[in-house]
Amino acid sequence: MAVGSIGSNSMLLQNYISSGLSLDKYVSSLMEQNKTNFSIGSSSSSYFNDSLAQKLGAISSNAVNLQTQIGRMAALTQYSSDAVKSASYSNEGVLSASVAKNSAVASTTTTKVDVTQLASGQQNKSASLNANENSFGGQSQFSIDITDSAGKTSAFSVEITDLDDNKTVMQAMAKKINASGISITATLNEDTENGTVNLLLSGTKTGETNGRFVVTDDSVANLGNVDQASQDAIYSVNGKEFSGQSNNDVRILEGVTATLHKTGSTEISYKTDYGTAVGAVQNFLDTFNKLMDDASGTPLKKQLTDAMANSVRGLGYSGIGVDTGGKLRIDDTGKLTESITNGSFARNFQGMGSFGNKLYDVTLNARNTVYQSALKENYNDLLSDLMNNLNTSIQSAFGGGQNGSSFFTGLIFSVWA
Repeated sequence: MAVGSIGSNSMLLQNYISSGLSLDKYVSSLMEQNKTNFSIGSSSSSYFNDSLAQKLGAISSNAVNLQTQIGRMAALTQYSSDAVKSASYSNEGVLSASVAKNSAVASTTTTKVDVTQLASGQQNKSASLNANENSFGGQSQFSIDITDSAGKTSAFSVEITDLDDNKTVMQAMAKKINASGISITATLNEDTENGTVNLLLSGTKTGETNGRFVVTDDSVANLGNVDQASQDAIYSVNGKEFSGQSNNDVRILEGVTATLHKTGSTEISYKTDYGTAVGAVQNFLDTFNKLMDDASGTPLKKQLTDAMANSVRGLGYSGIGVDTGGKLRIDDTGKLTESITNGSFARNFQGMGSFGNKLYDVTLNARNTVYQSALKENYNDLLSDLMNNLNTSIQSAFGGGQNGSSFFTGLIFSVWA
């Protein structure tokens, strides 16, 4: 049945007679004109209808979508982003781990990590001064220099008036330091019970080397006093000891990094969730089956069926089967998950001769296959329509004495092989 059919039209006969062309050339010229004018989304042309435009639009969209998904299926292994890997811990809170998608760590693997020391920055603490007194001995300024681990020195100074006390002076200094953007945080600590205040400088960089800084302070505050030295993180992985200047991005195994939170011991276990991967396979199958439906009654349907039929066994090993309606479906999720893990599923879509390769070739020409099929059917419909008009006219002219088909034997031939 033609996708766009031609009804009887006496004007076609009149135009043919006046054209002076042989019947096959006249029909071919009409179809060529039709091909030039036809485009998806346009109004119906003379010999194609809106349903063909809709059909070709759906086929084009699904074919392009399927091409993208074929590439995704070819990369669908335990290392793909569709296989989500996570970690759990025997002692929560010691660390948190991140497992990269390309990590080869197996779900049966456990890793013991002992954190004996966290990386930290240096801390300097001033002398404790009476909050309500002015201990700076009549000085007009409170000035300090801070030199970071890279050797850069920043100078800070606050004015001191007769109305200031130790608390307001230290508050002013803390405000200046915190507004400067250097890798030091200043905190004013107040002991209300004893009526004292002190200023704490904490390095935001960690590690024995990176976390160091030097404070030059000749005042009574004595901020040059190191209260806590900077230190590296110290930890062991399966008994092997390591150290580092940061608690972040700590390498545990290839593809496994952690953030250290506190000292202690924990065992890390790993899990791969294939839910997203199985969902991606289902999306692929849904798109393939939709294209099969859209291709009904066209040569594209056979091309899709042939590509599938030649790969049924390989797909079956991956848990993919064919239902009674000829549609692909997931028959065994466990088998599918296993084949994703060992890479056998992806091989159905890799290399020459694979299901994915054959299917990709079919989808590249999907729209044109259906269009050419419809064009051929419309050509035959138009040819038949003109033949019927010719027969009727000739029989009328000769009083039914001659048969139009016999009269024009040898005049008409099909250009379609």
